[in-house]
Amino acid sequence: MMELPNGEIIMHAGQQYDPVKAHEYYLRTRKLKGRRKGGQSQVGIGRAVAKVATKGAGRGQAQVIPHPRARAEQKRQLAVRIRQLEGKLKQLEDLIKQKEAVVKRNEARAKGPKKPTASDKAKKARESKQYRQKHKQELKAKAKKAAAAKSPTAASSTGGSKSATGATKPSEMHIKDLKMIATRVRGQLAVAKAKLRAL
Repeated sequence: MMELPNGEIIMHAGQQYDPVKAHEYYLRTRKLKGRRKGGQSQVGIGRAVAKVATKGAGRGQAQVIPHPRARAEQKRQLAVRIRQLEGKLKQLEDLIKQKEAVVKRNEARAKGPKKPTASDKAKKARESKQYRQKHKQELKAKAKKAAAAKSPTAASSTGGSKSATGATKPSEMHIKDLKMIATRVRGQLAVAKAKLRAL
């Protein structure tokens, strides 16, 4: 028995090496493992089995060759994903076109009419005054309703539904945001098509 400087004790430090005992220990504790031919092995992927071959791959890298059924399933899933992305992209592009058309119409309307002259303004003012005198009671009732609707209790009961959901529909989004989403979808579509070509 021998003690090391750190306090550990070595039990067999003073004994001689016995090759017979060493061989017996080896025979008791050995676990034989079969040799893999050419570095190939079978790896299970779900139900389908894929072969891992080092042929054609760099040193220390394995190339995965999927089973034909697994490859067909991947192709089917990618085709479905591509159809979904194409449909989504078409919807976004149609929505962008509609919103841009509305913006152009609004801009044309804003530019279209000429500024009213002083006589036009005076005529409108006279017509407004006559209307107010004829419909005095109706206007008072409308003003009371508007004031009641603006009270804090009414605002708290009606407002807040949009912020509670947090998500806005594409039809309510700004053109710039829609274009960003369309760009993202185009990128996802390109990746999916590249994966499909690679299979």
